[in-house]
Amino acid sequence: AAGSIVIPVVSMLAKFFKERLSLAMSISSSGFCVASITAPAFIRDLNNEYGFRGTYLILAGVELHMLVAGLLLRPLSSYR
Repeated sequence: AAGSIVIPVVSMLAKFFKERLSLAMSISSSGFCVASITAPAFIRDLNNEYGFRGTYLILAGVELHMLVAGLLLRPLSSYR
């Protein structure tokens, strides 16, 4: 499910970064890689500490925060 975010992120980067797009894309790609490496250990530790239900509750909260952040993105025309 997290892989479905890649296409919207790439399209938003292309809209917001006319200059230095390659730098923005490389930072974004690095973030995806770091997250895919660290997430399993983070989830394992959450599961050990809070159990199955607590882990899913925490992950759902994180996803809902990401949803709100995504909804707050506006087109560039609204900033001018």
